[in-house]
Amino acid sequence: MKRFILLAFLMLPVLPAAAQFFVSGNLDFDLARYSRSEGFDPTKPKGMALRFEPRVGYAFSPSLQAGVTLLLSNQKYTYTDGYYNADAGEWKKTEITDRTLATFGGGLFVRQRCLEFGSLALAVELTATYHIGLGNTAQTQYDSRNNSPLHFKTPYTLGELAVKLVPVVTYRLSQRLSVDGYIDLLSILYTGTTIRHNRTYRVDPYTSNKTVTPEYSETLSSLHFGLDAHNATLLTLGVSYNF
Repeated sequence: MKRFILLAFLMLPVLPAAAQFFVSGNLDFDLARYSRSEGFDPTKPKGMALRFEPRVGYAFSPSLQAGVTLLLSNQKYTYTDGYYNADAGEWKKTEITDRTLATFGGGLFVRQRCLEFGSLALAVELTATYHIGLGNTAQTQYDSRNNSPLHFKTPYTLGELAVKLVPVVTYRLSQRLSVDGYIDLLSILYTGTTIRHNRTYRVDPYTSNKTVTPEYSETLSSLHFGLDAHNATLLTLGVSYNF
């Protein structure tokens, strides 16, 4: 799996130069490629994800900043499972699962500078975000009789609230430009997620049996201290531009 993370950029020349506004952003691209000469591994996906999180903030003082953030993301991963047929001497697929999820949302952030050593500064940042996701799980199932595959779709929606406290190291390159390092290894992250699964129908074409899954909801909450379980990164680098 290859992952590229870029925090930064977006210039807003329409803002007055004297105003203490700044812009930054998070552009996160995740590319997964997996193959093996023989067999399948259902835990190793193929696919990609793109996450864009622009920010606009205001510096109330040299040590205190606050602002708003937006979130847009889209992901699609494919998982393949199967088994080895000893009689035929070959591997056969049993199931292909496509998982897609599009999310959008926003939130607020506050950053307080704690220590400063020349061009280097240490700050603490608190963010609170909420996003809504529209997802779908599409499954294609194969049987040993080589009949036509069965296709199922399970759409769902989710809402997630995340509150995160993370230390930030800032290095000032110039009066307007600085580099930020988010130390996710020491972050504290709380997430509360509600997933609503839509009502689905499945009809077996071989037996004509009909299976109905009623609508239901799941509520999950978690508290992480240490490695950010969502991003799985130790350090995220970025750039901020002050107007």
